[in-house]
Amino acid sequence: MTGLGSLSETPQDGSFATAGASPTLPIQIFLGSGPTASYVALDPSAIKYAGDAPGEIEGVQQINVQLPAGVAFNSLYVTAGPGVSNAVRFFEQ
Repeated sequence: MTGLGSLSETPQDGSFATAGASPTLPIQIFLGSGPTASYVALDPSAIKYAGDAPGEIEGVQQINVQLPAGVAFNSLYVTAGPGVSNAVRFFEQ
């Protein structure tokens, strides 16, 4: 993804990312289970990593999360500080 705001370390433009730089804004993940269902906030401790996507050009970030067991979700959106992403559909395996 992109758009998580400023990072803890200022990268050089055009460089390849390495793990280490993380967003300075608070990140929250919201999960949904259907087109009419409400989204629920994922517990912040479920966010295992948020920051540079190693090996990608700076500006691309990744978020690794552990989804709760036993509950089916198929969409999510992310907030980073005041910014809100579009909802994205995904498929669990």
